[in-house]
Amino acid sequence: MRVNPNSGLSSVTKSSTKSTGQSPSLGQDKLTLDSANALNAALQQTPDVRPDKLAQAQNLINDPKFPPDEIIRAISRLLASHINVQDTPDTKI
Repeated sequence: MRVNPNSGLSSVTKSSTKSTGQSPSLGQDKLTLDSANALNAALQQTPDVRPDKLAQAQNLINDPKFPPDEIIRAISRLLASHINVQDTPDTKI
């Protein structure tokens, strides 16, 4: 039995890639540098500390109900489920 994998292809399904003859333009690099410069300028204008987020963090620190007990329990269950006793130092559990 002989199989010819190209026997069912028509001329429509064959891909034709035509070269446009255009080489990449040199202006593309300038665009990248302009974007990087704009990003650096925006970064320099960003404050080191955002007062609104600092106030939010301070409020959470002062809240005795944060984090909620159910979150603490969920995290502790997750940590406990991933404990590998063989990786722990010589301790008796």
